Amino acid sequence: MIPGRTRLLFLTLLLLAFPLLAAAQAPTGDARWSDARRAYAEGHDDEGHEILLALAEDYPGDLDLAVACYATILAEEGRLLKTNPWIDLASERLVALEQLGAISANSQTIREAVPRVIDKALLEGRHLEARETSGRLHRENPHDLYWRIREAYNHRRMDLAGARPLYQKLKDDVDPDHPDARTRELWLWMENELKGMESLAPPIYPLPRGTPLVLMEPDDPDGYWRAVLDHSPADVAGTVDRLIALASEQIVPWQDQPGVTDPLRALDLHLLSKPPAELTALRKLQDDHLKRETLPQDPSEADILPLPRRFPWSSTVHSMLLELGNDALWSGRAESALRSFRELLTHAIDPKLRDAAQVGAWTALRMIGAIDELRATAGTIDPGRNYPWMDRTAKGSEIRAELFKGVSSMTPVPAAELSSLDQHILQLPPVSPWPTDTPAVGFGIDLQVAGSQIIASGRNMLVSYDASNPGPPLWSQLQRHPVDQHRRTGYHPGYFRPLIRGGTLYTRWGLSSLPNGIAAFSLEGGQPEWSHIYTRGTSRYANGVPMGDPVAAEGGLFYLQWHTPGDVTDRNRAVSLVHLDLSTRQPRWSTDLVIAGRSVDSEGRLQGAAPQNVIYGNEVTVHRGAVYCNTNAGMIVRCDVRDGRVDWVHNYRRQNSSLVPQNLGSAPIIAGDTVVCMPRDDGRIFALDQRTGRVLWDNPLILGNEMIGVYEDTLVVRGTGVIAGLDLRSGEARWFRPLADRVLGRALLLGGSVYLGSVAELQRLDVRSGDLLERRPWDLGEARPLGFIIAHQKLFVVSDNPAPDRRHRIGEALARIETPSAPLRLPLKRTWAITRSDARIALAPPASGLGETAFLLSGGILECLDLSPSGSIRWRRFVDAHNATLSFVGEKLLLVEAGRGGRPGRAVALNARNGRFLWEAPVPSTLGNPFYFGSRLMYHDRQGKMVVFDLESGKPAWERTLSEAHLVDPYWDGENLNIFHASQWHGPHHLILDPATGRTIRRDPVIVAQTTSPNLARPIENGWYEVRFPPQAAQFVRLTALSEVNGRGWASAAEVHLLDAQGNRIARDKWSVEAEHERNAAPRALPPNIIDGNPDTWWHSQWKDPDNPALGKVLPHPHHVHLDLGENHLVSGFQYLPARINYNNGMIRDYELHVREDKQDWGNPVARGILVNRLHVHRNHFGPGAVFFDARNHPGNHQAVFRYNLDNRTAQLVENEAHMLSMHGRYVLITSHNKLILRRSDDPGYRFELTPHVEHGRHGEIVIEGDRLIMGRHKIAIADLDAKRFLPVPEAPKSRRHQNGHFVRLEDDHFLKIVHHGNKQELALINMSNGQISESTMETQVERFAEDRFLKSPGQRLLTFKRTLLFYDNSTLSAWVSAN
Repeated sequence: MIPGRTRLLFLTLLLLAFPLLAAAQAPTGDARWSDARRAYAEGHDDEGHEILLALAEDYPGDLDLAVACYATILAEEGRLLKTNPWIDLASERLVALEQLGAISANSQTIREAVPRVIDKALLEGRHLEARETSGRLHRENPHDLYWRIREAYNHRRMDLAGARPLYQKLKDDVDPDHPDARTRELWLWMENELKGMESLAPPIYPLPRGTPLVLMEPDDPDGYWRAVLDHSPADVAGTVDRLIALASEQIVPWQDQPGVTDPLRALDLHLLSKPPAELTALRKLQDDHLKRETLPQDPSEADILPLPRRFPWSSTVHSMLLELGNDALWSGRAESALRSFRELLTHAIDPKLRDAAQVGAWTALRMIGAIDELRATAGTIDPGRNYPWMDRTAKGSEIRAELFKGVSSMTPVPAAELSSLDQHILQLPPVSPWPTDTPAVGFGIDLQVAGSQIIASGRNMLVSYDASNPGPPLWSQLQRHPVDQHRRTGYHPGYFRPLIRGGTLYTRWGLSSLPNGIAAFSLEGGQPEWSHIYTRGTSRYANGVPMGDPVAAEGGLFYLQWHTPGDVTDRNRAVSLVHLDLSTRQPRWSTDLVIAGRSVDSEGRLQGAAPQNVIYGNEVTVHRGAVYCNTNAGMIVRCDVRDGRVDWVHNYRRQNSSLVPQNLGSAPIIAGDTVVCMPRDDGRIFALDQRTGRVLWDNPLILGNEMIGVYEDTLVVRGTGVIAGLDLRSGEARWFRPLADRVLGRALLLGGSVYLGSVAELQRLDVRSGDLLERRPWDLGEARPLGFIIAHQKLFVVSDNPAPDRRHRIGEALARIETPSAPLRLPLKRTWAITRSDARIALAPPASGLGETAFLLSGGILECLDLSPSGSIRWRRFVDAHNATLSFVGEKLLLVEAGRGGRPGRAVALNARNGRFLWEAPVPSTLGNPFYFGSRLMYHDRQGKMVVFDLESGKPAWERTLSEAHLVDPYWDGENLNIFHASQWHGPHHLILDPATGRTIRRDPVIVAQTTSPNLARPIENGWYEVRFPPQAAQFVRLTALSEVNGRGWASAAEVHLLDAQGNRIARDKWSVEAEHERNAAPRALPPNIIDGNPDTWWHSQWKDPDNPALGKVLPHPHHVHLDLGENHLVSGFQYLPARINYNNGMIRDYELHVREDKQDWGNPVARGILVNRLHVHRNHFGPGAVFFDARNHPGNHQAVFRYNLDNRTAQLVENEAHMLSMHGRYVLITSHNKLILRRSDDPGYRFELTPHVEHGRHGEIVIEGDRLIMGRHKIAIADLDAKRFLPVPEAPKSRRHQNGHFVRLEDDHFLKIVHHGNKQELALINMSNGQISESTMETQVERFAEDRFLKSPGQRLLTFKRTLLFYDNSTLSAWVSAN
């Protein structure tokens, strides 16, 4: 959604760029040019576009012709804020032609085309392409004001840090008095836009040289901070020491960036920027003050750590810090040791302490495994000098030899060629990998190599395979917990990638649906070893939820945990960092990084965070004595590895939170002195300075899904529809390429190659250039890939075909029933049952040819069930889809997942008989309403946008947008695709489209005979209305608007023409116009706009009374437009084109037209009546041969129902003061005066009143089969519609047949009603042929009939069962057949 002020600028830029294209001169002698112009004149725009498109493509070397063709398409289609495939195509090709030099960037046509191209790219997430196009035009036209404003505007839309400087430069250059009128208009609108500069992304400034304190804003009521900043530490040593003592509980924000710093760290960075000599007095003062401190006799690390922070310059503390570092080193906590040693090296001046700290730092780097860093720092070792080493002294050469003992040069991992890999298929156990109703992020299963094993991991499973011979799993740990908790929270469990160290696997685990602890499993056999639940507080929710996979460091595990005093959605939440000691299996320490509403969360980021963004977050990163934490709640936090004390917090901008469901996120990546972050709650990628947390670069263009990895100095990132290689130093894209297909799981970086999997194939890209090196199709037979990994020169692929389930094997009978199946009759008996949690069930329709078959979708597993008395599972598949619907097209099963938050949905086609994967296709996120016709599937938004797929291949067949539509409904009659098209600007139309191409074959207006009258203006082509009268001599004409089609007080017009005695339009070159108009909409609302030839400008009366604008009062009718023709003419009529304004603002209904030759009185009107009598259509329903619709033709009039005959193209009023309720085959149900009435589409005279047999409030229960009506959810009613009579239904005093219940259809013209009563279910079998009812009671049935868990096709009212009835209670599915 474009913000209001930005939207206003956008409209202005488009308006000022919009060309006033006259009819183009023929640029070619090809007759098709004239054919296209003729098609446009006749209103067949699509035909004209196709002719011009073919014409341009047939002359590939004629660039001028191409420009003329595409500019004409854009001119015919283009209007403000309108978009469709033709506009997109023409705009893209015009921009390409501009790059070839065929048309100037400063032409009005290009200024119209470029915004379209950029807007489409931004809408589809192709921000890098949009940025490239915008930047190129600005670079090539740096002094053109239009392109300067457009570049600033695009920076703002993409949330780029460079937006504010561009706006500031424009603000400095504002010239509202410029001599050029168009330039003045640009400055006028830009001046208003500049008022919103404060909301722009802050610019990124270089890191400060010297003290960073000049860019900080500490709370300084006593002036201590100012004194420290303005004076040398030598002069204010006491003030510095006092500030250190008082600042421990403060936070220090930056002036120019969001984020805070620990005050002691801020002060320390300031003091470290000073010459050492200036710190002498401070050192002595701190030594003196330290003597007053009292420590325990045997102080712990927790007792000592506060001292280096309070007395960082004390030599006594330095000795204690050295001992602290040595203790950490000996206990295996190299990161803690390194932090202590480096603090000594930056603060101590004693050479012996410094030597010891330096050797300790080298040793810590060796223990960490940072060999490259060790090589870089160990170059300063003096071989002949003695250093402290292992409680003795040693030569530098000996120490160097020890440090590098056993170190070999790292052999780069080679990139595997796809053609050389042996493929192996992994089958996962048939356990739900995620709850069905939660948003899917890929399949949710991760793969990794652990020695000779391949580990597959997810929220509910750990599975091990032999990498040398992957067959059945070596071992598995599975959880089958109910998904009701998932349904309440709706959070996708994300990826679970366990940590594997020393033969043990560590992962998030727990018995409830949300993992509440960390568990350890043996890698050898998968046996559980131990688990730990970290608690915070004493409430029942104190356990919290681990937010990311654990990370190994310091002899323990580091992970973040989410806590709330209530459930996970509670607002009073905290994020804690836990260091779990593996030797004790208890926290060594834990700390609350952020508590909602506290000082660090001063901006309320955590308070307002969505739990689904945070709970399944990312790993932390432990690096050189610090822990970098991505909270996924608007904050990146760095803290001390020794105890978790926060060093700094960076608050990043969140602009793309709608993309969260598809973001995998990533742990912070350390690259040199920077920390590269990609939080899951936004998708932007940015780099921070390790020391200060300040932003070094920010790239919001990728909309990142995952950071794949770093190769040399290139960061490879996968974003929404794109993969890119970023320069680690600047964040700029070195290369990027679109991703046409959905990526499976995680991408893989090996050597200099990136491996990307899609449904169709595996691709290998070059890291340096992004070039496609190889592609390899999957070889999975009937299965579909869900994830992959490459290891040991093998390609391991997870199949959607699960491993066998020992409880219910494929093809085995679920029960042993020898008797053949029979029609369902009472009583019933239970034959088999299976347990499936939270399933959705689809029954194969009778016309599909699939027989008695049901399909179950439960927890990501789709199963096909044979519904014979014995029952069996025919096939089983994993399905990675969120809240999918199931539809049938012949023997195809179509699984459709709706798009979310701008992310496209998808349709997956399977062979319903064997589950074989056929194809997958994206579904636009803005579209829904699936509609099947012939061998095609349409998705449409009911407002004109249609996308059609071929059901055989899944490929797009055609796409089209019907303009000016607010109600579009398709109908397939077996040959033609009929469209009912209602518009805000004109009355309804009936269109017939070619089903193969979408082209318009016929277009007819739907004109209701009863609404015509002699004084009603005649609709003509392209939305014009015409009034004729006997010729009158006139120079002056007055058009008076007496009312508006919406009943409001405004009037408007886009164009007005007068007709001469022969009915031809009179030239308007000498005309002038006067009228009261709305001045706040200038220049669009000026009176001369009605004779300017541009239908996209208009005149509009004043919005409000100018004398009392604050009251919001609209000036009432009449509103007058005065025309001076400049000379006398014989006038015989006029034509009126309504303004295309939202909700038809000002569209004139009742009017009068006066004429006169001179200044005498106007006299009587020469014409009066109704100018526009537009039908306000509310809804419509197609039936065989006709379409019914309800509408009103004037505000205040009662709504009526009309019938339009598709054959003779006539419309009649069928019910006055009525509206439609539903359509049932050829019957339409109408309500009028509290009566329920049936009409038929194939018989205009048919009318049957259902009242009083059917209560008005029960109309939703009506089911019509052929010519029979039946109702059964409450009181049972049956009607013979052909005879227009209700059949008598026998009464039974003790029966509950007329109580509330479920109603299903059986074969052989029978229906079954199911009424729950206590622990019983009472059944009533209804014979539709004679109205007889038989009853039975199920005394022992424990499962209730849960109708809401069965999926129905659009328009389906009843479930249909043949010979097996299914009961389902959200847990157990049971089958029932006739007992006799």
